[in-house]
Amino acid sequence: KSKTFDSIVAGELIEHLDNPCLFLKECYRILRKNGKLIITTPNRESWWNRLTKSYHIKYHKHLFTKNELIKLLTKNKFKIDKFLFIPFDKYTSVYGKFFGIRKIIHNIVPENLREDMVVVALNK
Repeated sequence: KSKTFDSIVAGELIEHLDNPCLFLKECYRILRKNGKLIITTPNRESWWNRLTKSYHIKYHKHLFTKNELIKLLTKNKFKIDKFLFIPFDKYTSVYGKFFGIRKIIHNIVPENLREDMVVVALNK
């Protein structure tokens, strides 16, 4: 039903979809006015991905940069409320044995090279 939800959380989902645009259109349709869409997705430009290309796997159909994700959201009528870059933690890091090193590097590298992106977008 249209205009049903106050918020939608899509954690590590959008990169797996065949058609992210269709997903965003549906989110827009079912969110109430000023509803929040919260998306997390790997940062294609992260230092870790640049070094290992570990995000380039067959299950990731789309990888995004900050600008690409913002463009996709605004194209689908969303307004960006917040945008963050965060590290993977010891529980979500596939390479757990490197977590300590990754944590240190995360605090050193520029924000746009961090591993994961979180965006809060509003249905306006």
